[in-house]
Order: sequence, then C-alpha cells, then structure tokens
Amino acid sequence: MCLRAGSDPEIVAPSTFERGTAMKKFALGVAVVASLTLFSACSADDADDAIESAAAESTDAASEAAGGASGEPTGGEPTAGEATSGEATVLLGSVGSTDDPEASVITLTDEAGEEVTTLPAGDYTIQVSDPAVTHNFHLVGGSIDETTSVPETEEVTFDVTFEAGEYTYKCDPHPPMTRTFTVT
Repeated sequence: MCLRAGSDPEIVAPSTFERGTAMKKFALGVAVVASLTLFSACSADDADDAIESAAAESTDAASEAAGGASGEPTGGEPTAGEATSGEATVLLGSVGSTDDPEASVITLTDEAGEEVTTLPAGDYTIQVSDPAVTHNFHLVGGSIDETTSVPETEEVTFDVTFEAGEYTYKCDPHPPMTRTFTVT
C-alpha cells in the first residue's frame, strides 16, 4: 500500500524496476545457496562427510564471530578440521592389486607407500581396499581383531589403537599371504 499526500490510501503496484530488483536479489540468494550446497556435496566423499564439513564450517564461523576474529585465542577444544597432535595416522591396507584383484598380494603401507615394519604405539586409521572375492584383509594382535570378508569386495576403515607388541595382517584363506610388524 502506498499513501500519497492529500489523498485517500490506495493500493499502488510496485514498479517494474522494484519487482525486477527484488527478483534479482531472490534469484542471487537461491543461486548462492545452491552453489554452496553443490560445492560441499562435490568436495565430500559421501553425504556424511558433506554434513560434517558444513557443520565444521559453521562452527569455525561461529567461533570467529564469538571472538576468534579478534586474534585472541578462544580456548576450548579444537574444532573439526583443526590439526591436533592427537590425530590418528593413516595407513593403507590392501589385498590383490589394481591390475589383478585376485593376485596373492597383501600390503600395509604408510601414506608415502612405504611398507609398515615398525610403528610407534598410538591411534591409527587404516583404510583397507579389498577388491578380491578370494581374499580378505585380517589384522590381529593385542586387543585388535579387524577383518574384511570373503567373498565381499569392499573399501573399509578400521580405527585402531596400537599398543606395544607384534601384529599380523593376513589373508585367512591363503596362509602364505601373511606379514607382521612391531609396535614400540
């Protein structure tokens, strides 16, 4: 509704310019939200990662708004995505090979591709690739007993805490496919 001086109230339609500006602002807002959603979904490995990523970003933004932007420490626990000295080290386990999933090969390497023979005690994330229907990846030692299944083909992650001792990774159906490493 628009009031004009000296006249009775009357309804005046918004001008074409006002409608166009409002629609452009609305379309721009929708495009920004859609772009951010698409970017988050494309940069994550799965929906859970996208949700965690969005939550971490909003937590970081809230932290900055609450005092982090001033340059002073905000205290408290580290937020998702921040490096901490307690983060798990990633190891890569596999059975078979890229060229031949049924090859009699089993490996456990660090992220640089070096075979694991000795590790310090601590928390580890082991990303296992098991593309073989005739093999499995079985990690045992201490209180750890993690395995993939025969005949399933799968990509799995084991979160483990190694304590000092001997550990074995093997293919249960094929005893020659057995390796050991030491945790100190």
